[in-house]
Formats: sequence, structure tokens, C-alpha cells
Amino acid sequence: MSRVFCWLGCLLIGLSLVPSPNVKRAHAQTTSYQVQAEFQRYWQDNGGAALIGQPISEAIWFDGQLVQYFEHQRLHLVNNQVVPAKLGLDLFQASRRTWQNQRQHVPTDQCLWIKSAHRSVCEPFRRVWQANGGAAYFGNPITETVTETNPLTGKIATMQYFEHQLFVLDHASQHVSISPLGQWQASWLLNGTRQASPIRASLTGPQATLKPFEQLTIQIDANDYVGPASLRIFDSAGQLETSQSLTLTGQSQSLKLQAQGALGQHYAVLLIEGNVAAINSSIYQLTASTSIQTGVAAYDTMPSKVEEFLRNDVSSYEYKGYPIRGYRSPDSYLIWLRDHVHQGLGYRYFEHDMTSTLDYFRREQKANGAFDDYFAMVNGEPVQGRIEVEADLEYLFVQGVYQAWQANGDTSWMLEQKPAMQRGINYSLSDPLRWNPDLQLIRRPYTIDTWDFEYGGPTIAPDGKSSPRHWIDAKTRFGIMHGDNTGMAHALALLGKLEVTQANFEQANAWLMRSQQLTKQLNQVAWNGKFYIHNVLEQPFDIPEVDEARQLSLSNSYALNRYGMEANRALAIIDEYYQRRVADSSNLSSEWFSIDPPFPAERFGTTPGWGNQPGEYVNGGRMPLVGGELARGTFRWGQPAYGFDILRRYAQMIEAQGGSYLWYYPAGNPGVSGPQTLATDGWGSTAMLAALIEGAAGVSDQAALYQHTILSPRWISDPEVQQAQVTARYAASQGYVSYRWQRQTNGFQLDFTGSGQETTLQLFLPNDAPASVKLTINGLASFGHERTLGPSRYFEVRLTKATGTINVSW
Repeated sequence: MSRVFCWLGCLLIGLSLVPSPNVKRAHAQTTSYQVQAEFQRYWQDNGGAALIGQPISEAIWFDGQLVQYFEHQRLHLVNNQVVPAKLGLDLFQASRRTWQNQRQHVPTDQCLWIKSAHRSVCEPFRRVWQANGGAAYFGNPITETVTETNPLTGKIATMQYFEHQLFVLDHASQHVSISPLGQWQASWLLNGTRQASPIRASLTGPQATLKPFEQLTIQIDANDYVGPASLRIFDSAGQLETSQSLTLTGQSQSLKLQAQGALGQHYAVLLIEGNVAAINSSIYQLTASTSIQTGVAAYDTMPSKVEEFLRNDVSSYEYKGYPIRGYRSPDSYLIWLRDHVHQGLGYRYFEHDMTSTLDYFRREQKANGAFDDYFAMVNGEPVQGRIEVEADLEYLFVQGVYQAWQANGDTSWMLEQKPAMQRGINYSLSDPLRWNPDLQLIRRPYTIDTWDFEYGGPTIAPDGKSSPRHWIDAKTRFGIMHGDNTGMAHALALLGKLEVTQANFEQANAWLMRSQQLTKQLNQVAWNGKFYIHNVLEQPFDIPEVDEARQLSLSNSYALNRYGMEANRALAIIDEYYQRRVADSSNLSSEWFSIDPPFPAERFGTTPGWGNQPGEYVNGGRMPLVGGELARGTFRWGQPAYGFDILRRYAQMIEAQGGSYLWYYPAGNPGVSGPQTLATDGWGSTAMLAALIEGAAGVSDQAALYQHTILSPRWISDPEVQQAQVTARYAASQGYVSYRWQRQTNGFQLDFTGSGQETTLQLFLPNDAPASVKLTINGLASFGHERTLGPSRYFEVRLTKATGTINVSW
């Protein structure tokens, strides 16, 4: 169990405080340690045992400074001045989060706004903080008040992190407790050793920040001491990285290691005769950014190209005092909730602000649970609203919240979204405009898949202007569009996963059962044996010149990557796309259909470039977003060769066109719907990036911050890739995974590390691998479970660690 989530058997928080600026205790009598003379005056004047706690170590040398650990703090002597350590910040960073990227409140009169920290201190924490030294002792706040798992107890609590401390509220008594952060850090850094060695040593490491797997040299100098010693290295989460037994010779010595583990500072502790001779709290600094290096340009350049596209797609506004930063549509200046959420599959690797756009849509949610569709500011005025025919916004909001939580780990923010998510889901599953009670499925007007205009040609809108049918009235013809229902089933399963994080297992099971029921009902209504029928009309009518039975629409590609999909259906959908590719391979994107076959001309009342003619826009145009989802699905369902082919074709398209567009004509030329069209399509490019990282590279986050990761590299299916170094890192946190994969004669090696706690290895085996394969983990023979998926075989191993070396041979 990680020390971050449960320390020393889930030690309960110590002392309940009432506001008092003069809590003191003159002597520490209850431990075997005495307050070091240099710290005595500060200890007495700043609350003594009540605030700082009893001493729990001797004075030791730490970063070249004299320090002493107390129950609640670590005190440093700096230039003859005593200062408390930033243990609150250390504890927060041990959770793999970045405090600057956690949500902040707008200043209010009820709370104390700390301008320098951009955080508020609210009651009841405010009065305790102010009465007992404020920033001088506790430091500035680094979070708002949060409700999440207390890392010291493993229980849900209302808390606030400060630079030097963690405040915890007891709801029953309304007492505020400070936390034993000195005990927490000493428990792993000092372990059972609390005495100082009479030998004062020094430890030095590299000045430059390192990346995973880079080599480093640690210099050890214990003056003229000769004899045994031990060196321990810990990462910033308190995980033991290595423990080395040394023989010191009276001269400076060096030790070579490999950078690994959690990002940030890494600690080194030198013990001589079991006592602390030196501590370096930053023996090296580890950083990481998302990258892929295989020697194949089509894969290696994609992360940086997508990042560049996204820089051109971001829009920033301020509305009602709140900042809003989101990703616009490739064909519109607006921030559409749909486009923003789908692009999150890619921008989470580069974007620090994962929440402000979702917060906007939550604040604007209607009383009945419906969400708005779009937002922008034009000439100081908001442009906002909902296209009435849309039926996907409520499940997309859930998906957006889940993706943001994965990337920033802000559980308190996620919990604040629960009421809005539940209202939205209840609206979709009950409102007569959205729900068919007879079929028990989500309904929508007869649009092209998930787009926003109904079949029927141009007509007069409620505002008196000629327009495609974006609204619902007595003439609206409803049907069951499969993508709304696979998306909702996926969102219900995500809600179940979020409930599990709070140990709400009964509610989690209820969401999951509802997801399964929806999927079962959809399969009965819309599955034709090969793919999902585009739209099952509630009251069928004649649609001239359209073979509805053959219409393959874009949400089939999305279904491949949603919860509830079964292997036999997934493989059938993939085969349908592949067969249509075989039938027409005249251009690079030939099977990435928005819909195929398309509708005849002028059936939707759109203008040229917007689906008016077959083969353009969503009426048969080819879309990278479909190709990306299809590629990700092929990797997921055991068809990696097809996935690699799609990724290579997309790279060729970018090279040929000098960019990426939302859609392409059947002939392969870019689709330009109007002056707002961008050649930096964030929607399609992020789908392709997700296929590359989650599919080809096989890095899949099963919770948040890569705490529980599936690693399933499929590089062995591409003969051009002999080795690969992959890093996936969320920009809004310290969550990351990194690995090196090396093809070998009759096998491969995988070295991996990261910020997580658990790793499930699903090791893809090539077709020529025999029935029996050998597995070693860190050099020791081991066993795994073999599983098949379609024609593909995997070797599966579950590890309670994030770092290791795997060898597979045959």
C-alpha cells in the first residue's frame, strides 16, 4: 500500500484545535528525544507540543542544515533563524498532483482571499489559521477547502492544504485538527532511524533535471570514514527507489543509478552504523513530457504536431468573473461542449487548465438538467445556447469531467460536479424530447449521426430565416441514433467508476447495471449483425435514393472504444470498415466515412460545403476523427496491423496537405466549409494521438494520474520498429508513465516506470510466437495469464508497482 494513501496503519489525525494564539508547552516529556537547544525558543513561542508536536528525532543534517523532526513539523536552522518546512506542500505533491492546477474559488466576502496564492481560506479553517500564526507558521494555502481522501488515514474528509500543514475538519464537533506531517515524512524517510551519526557526510547529485531512464551519478563524501554504510533513494511520493550497501574508503566515492519513479525531487539518505549521516532532499529532479521515439517519423512527430495544432485551436474568455479556456471547433469559432470534450483525449497531454470550460457549462446548466451546447464572447457579449436537436450533451459532460479528473487528480472538484452530472443524466433518461419510454433508449430527431440538423431540406426557422432544421416542433421525426446510446452507456459506466473511488459500491453497481441494460436494449433495436444501423426511426418514412441498411455512420467508430462493446461486435464493425477500404482504396482516408452511403443532394437544407452535396462535410465526407477512433479500436480489439496502417496514412495526409482538416472530399482534397475552417483540426488529430498513445504505444490509464495503468505495447506488429521509448504525461499534474521497449531475437524487453501504484501488463505476442513463452520480471522467472482477443494473443501480468523490467522470450 502506498504511504501516500495510508500511513502507518492509517494513523488517525492528532490534535483538535480551538483558536488560540498562545498554545504553548515548555517541555517535551513524552518521547525519548529532547528539543534541540537551537530550536527550543521557537518551539516554545509557536505552540510547543500543541502546534509543533513532540520531538521525534535527534537534530540531524538535512541539505547541509541542522533540522529536527517533530510530530507535526520539521524545523530548520537557516542563518541562525528557525523556519518550518513545507511539509504540507510535500504531502500534496506526493499525491502526484500539481497544486497550481487545482481549481480555485472566486473571491467572496465570506472568505479570506490570499492574493499571492490565488486561494481562499474559509471558515472554520480561517479562524484557526489566523489565530495560530497564519502564513508565518502554516504557510499560504495551496488548495481551497477540499473534500477528498485524507492521504494519512485513507478516509474521505473535508480538508485544506497549506504550505506547511494540512487542516482537517471534524464535522461532528466542528473542531479543526492539524496533521502529524513530521511523523508522516519521518516514517519513510528516516524509517526506524532517528539518531544522528557523529560523522557528517555530504551527498551530491546532478544539477540538470533528468528524464526517465537517464543515468545519474551520486557523489558520496564521508571525510575520512572507512567502513560500511547504506544509501537509500526515495522518490517524491515516499516510495523506496533503491537501497544500496556501500563500503566507504575514506575518499569521495560515486554511485551510478538510473532515474525513475515519481516526478519531482528525489531524496537520498546516507546511514553510517544505522544513524543518519546526511540527507539530500533533491539528489536529483525528475521531469517528463509526452513523447514517442521509435525511429519512424509517422509516429515520432505526431505528438508535437498535434500540440502545435491545438495551440491554434484554443480560445480564452472571461465571463461573469470566471476565466474560460477551451478548444474550439475546427469549423466554427465557438467552443462547443462536444468538440471540447472529444479533443480532451489529446490536449490532456499539453494543457494545464482541464476544468474552466466544464465549469462554465455546469454553471449554465438548466433547472431541468439540460446543458448548453456552445459558448464564445463576441464584442463583449456572450454567444451561448443549445441546438435543440442535440441529444449527446449530457453524456459528454460526464465524459469531460472524467477525463479532467484523470488528468489533474482533483477529486474534490470532481465531487462538486456530481450533482450536475446526475441532473444531466436524469434529464436524458426521462425528458420526453430525449427519451423513448417504449424502447427504453435515447431518441433524437433524424439527423446525420451526432450532427445538429434534421432531414427535411431548408425551411423557415422560428426566427423567420431560412435554415436547416435545428429545432424540434410538430413536424420533427424522431429515431434512435446508436451513438447517443453507446455514449450514454459509456457515461453511466464512468459514473460507476467515479463512485468506486469514494467506496460507494452500491451506487457504482447501480450505474453499471443501468449501462448494461441500455447496451442490451440498443443491441436488440439497432444491431444488424455487422454494425449499428444509423437511425432506427420511431415512425418510418420513405427516404428516396438511400439504402439505409448499408449506411455506416461515424458513431460506429466511437462504439469501439466505449464501455459495453463486446468482442464479436467490435470485430464485425472493424471488418466492415476494412472491407469498405478494400473496395475503395483510392485515397488515404477512403473508409473514414462520416456516413456511407451518403444522402442525395439538398436533403438537409444546408449550404454548399456543409453537407448539401453527397461526399461533403458530415454527409459522406471523410473525417480523421473517424479514422482515429477506428485506429484506437483496432488496437483495443486485437487488429494492430490495421491500426498502424491508419496512423501512417494520417501522417501522409498531414505531410501532403500541410495540416489536418475536419473533413475531406472522397477524392482526398480538404473540405473547407467556410472562412472559419482551420487546417489544424483538433478533433481528428487528438483522436489519432489517442490511437497512437493508448493503442500503438499501449498506455491506458484505468483511474487517475496513471495510478492504475495498463501497458500493452503493440510495436512488435510493425516490423520497422526495433525499439521504442514512450512517455505519456498529463500536463495538469505529475501523473506519467514511461517505458523503453526493445525487440529481441525471439522476444522483447520492456523497462517501465512511472508515478503509479499498480501496473497491468498486457504483452502482445506476434503470430509466430509458440504456445509456450518464457517470462522474467526483474530477472526472476515468473508466470502470467495468456488470453486471446480475436486472432491476437496477449500475456497478462498484474504488478503492484510502477517500475520494473520484463523479458518475454520464446
